[in-house]
Amino acid sequence: MLLACLVHLERRRTGEPTGLALVFQRIHIFGVQLVLLLTVAVFFILVPTIRHVIDTVFFHGTVQCEGSFSCQPANPFWLLLTLFWVVGSWIFYSWTARQDRSLATRWIFHGLGLAAGMAFLLRGCSLAIVALLHLGYGDPLPLSEVLGYQGSYDFFSPLLLGMLLIGIYAWSLNWSVRQGLMRLEVLRLTILAIVGAVMAGAFWWGLGRLLDNTLKILFSNGGVGVNHQAWFESWALVLSGVCYVLVDWYIRKVSKRDGELVAGPCRGYVLTLIGAGVLTGAIGLAVALYTGVTALLGSAVSDWQLAAQGGLSAFLVGVVLVGIYLPTALRHHLFKESETPQEETTATVIPEQSVDPALALGHEEPQETTIEAILDDLLAARLSRDQAASRLYELMHVDA
Repeated sequence: MLLACLVHLERRRTGEPTGLALVFQRIHIFGVQLVLLLTVAVFFILVPTIRHVIDTVFFHGTVQCEGSFSCQPANPFWLLLTLFWVVGSWIFYSWTARQDRSLATRWIFHGLGLAAGMAFLLRGCSLAIVALLHLGYGDPLPLSEVLGYQGSYDFFSPLLLGMLLIGIYAWSLNWSVRQGLMRLEVLRLTILAIVGAVMAGAFWWGLGRLLDNTLKILFSNGGVGVNHQAWFESWALVLSGVCYVLVDWYIRKVSKRDGELVAGPCRGYVLTLIGAGVLTGAIGLAVALYTGVTALLGSAVSDWQLAAQGGLSAFLVGVVLVGIYLPTALRHHLFKESETPQEETTATVIPEQSVDPALALGHEEPQETTIEAILDDLLAARLSRDQAASRLYELMHVDA
């Protein structure tokens, strides 16, 4: 951290880098920031730091000391200090990147970070909904399933991590507006398009799992049923991403109102969902065909019915996605370039001919009496084509 601060101060003292130095500076700032982001995710998700802090502060270490008579819960001060150190380093690099004027680089790294934050937030919401559904079903989850070392239903950590990522990266992207690199309306709709695309992933994934569960009930095989846990997880995904419907409606409304101003975010949003639908449908169809054909040929894979039902569910979800957004893309010509360059026409450059002042005033010079002299005057631009023709007609005693 100290070395990074010294490098930042030296960079400010020496002025703005250019050329290759600027490239290495961006690799350093955004690359280290990405590594620190992965480290923060590990401390939040894989390492039970947040779970131990919550257990120690609110439950006096009940989960950590479960089944032990001589147990000392983890010290929350040192856990938080370690967490703040990693998070602070990542925030510092996000702060140093705010002055970078490369809009494309910033959107690639910070846009992906924003999408990751939204994914963590939806994951936390989904786990929380599952816990609530278990509670409503009369089968509450034990505290160890939420705050234990494994923490299969720990929704605190992804919720906190998602809110932190969304807040920091939205703040970082807002600097592009302060620097005049883009308009505020475009920034807001771009962030909303990223959020809506991630929500759409959770929503349609949940619908696909609901369809898969329905197919398993309709075409049961070998006593393989669907328990309430599968339904809880499917409905949790749908409910966590259901706000995608409102986001989609708002994006369509803004697209009709502002038109070309927000064409980029709307185009990226629609094409992303079309691509997701095509990919999901293609994979689902391939799985369904492979398992079905191999079963017909007598070399079926194990549990081929379950795999075929899952592939069919994915295929149907992909078809619906493409069916919803493909007409929109065709209607608004989103598969074409956003700005069609005008065709360049090759113009023949005609040199400007100097006009004799006497001719311009209507005073003609004495006419030449030979064909050669008239042609010389025509080539020298002292006569126009019509004047030369008239004199030739007069010389040849032919009526014009």
